[in-house]
This record gives sequence, C-alpha cells and structure tokens, in this order.
Amino acid sequence: MNDSSGAQPYNVSRQYDGKSADSRRSERRGVLVESAIRLFGEKGYGAVSLNAICAEAKMNKRYFYESFANLEALLIEAYRLISKEIQREVIQNIAAQDTPKNMITAGFQSFFEYIRSHPERGRVFLIEALSVHPARSDLLGNGGGEVSEFLLKTTRQHMKEDALAEAVLSAVAQGAVGAAIFVGQNWIASGYQQPIEELVQAVSEICFGIGERLNISLDKEA
Repeated sequence: MNDSSGAQPYNVSRQYDGKSADSRRSERRGVLVESAIRLFGEKGYGAVSLNAICAEAKMNKRYFYESFANLEALLIEAYRLISKEIQREVIQNIAAQDTPKNMITAGFQSFFEYIRSHPERGRVFLIEALSVHPARSDLLGNGGGEVSEFLLKTTRQHMKEDALAEAVLSAVAQGAVGAAIFVGQNWIASGYQQPIEELVQAVSEICFGIGERLNISLDKEA
C-alpha cells in the first residue's frame, strides 16, 4: 500500500486563491472523491489505503478528515456521485424518445455506454460499492432511485390505471433496473466481452415482455 508521508501539502492559498472557506473545502472534497474513484476503480476498494488516497489527491490527512470519517464514507460518496451521473444521463436519453420501445432501448443503451466509457466509475458503482453495507443497501434496496421513479411515471402514461397495483408496479420497475445492474456486473467481470448491442437487446426484451403484459403499445408515440 502507498504511504502519503512523501506527499506535498495541499497548497490552499495558491490553488484556491480568492475563494471562500466553504468553496475551498468543497473543492478539496471533490478532489478526494475523484482520486478515490480512480484508485478504487483501478485496484479495488480493499486494496486502497487512506494514505494512498491522500497521496493521489496530494493532500494531508487533515484535509481528508475534514470531509470524511473514513474510507467507507468516501466510497459511499463516490457511489452516490456516480449514481447521480448515470441516472441523469439515462433519464435524459429516455426523455428524448418518442415511443415506449425507443425509451427502453435508449435507456439501457446509455447505461451500458456509460459503464464502458467510464470503466473506473462503472466498477466503483457496480462492484466496489457492494463491499460497503450502506452503499449496498442503496444499490440493491433503492431499486434504481430516480430512474425507477421515472420509469413508473412514464409507464403510467401508457397503461390503464387498474392494470397493476401501485406496489406491484413499483417492484416491476425496480426489477427492470435490477436486471440491468446484474447484467452490468457480469459484463465488467468478463472484461466487457459481450457487445453492448447484445446487452441492450437482452435486457430490453425483458421490458418488452412486461410492456406486453401491461397492454402497452410499445410502438405508439407518446
């Protein structure tokens, strides 16, 4: 493991001249999160020390403890940042489509493209976060957060109100997101061997089947 004893002190006055204390603190926090994503994504959470994070960020430990209690808290923050990025990208791509079928494929396409284009972030989000209980609960228990909520809202616009109970429909949306998460985990573990197009088709077929069960016209414009 790396030791941060040789790291240069974080030069606040030079790099953040003219900024408020809160702004400097926020930027230091951001540097730590990005440094963690690089190291956790390259080496794995269990192989990275606090000293290594500080060395990567070129900060003393006191700046680390200014924002985080420990490495677990830092990993959780990294996970949440990546989660927001993915959700924002997926929702934007879904919202730009004109039919339910196109929404489904565009959403999964953007998800897998993000994972492949940002391998370190993808690994932190889908693999490393599972090693920390709070993040694991968020990942597996929240069911996709804003994405599943968006799916629920969109799906309701294309189905009869009494087609499924609200609680069942919510679980269906979480299941659709969960399928993409599980496929993404296996994809990363395999070294991204399978083409994205095949992954999108496979997971989309699950949603197409759900859509047919709900009597949704997949090719009907919104």
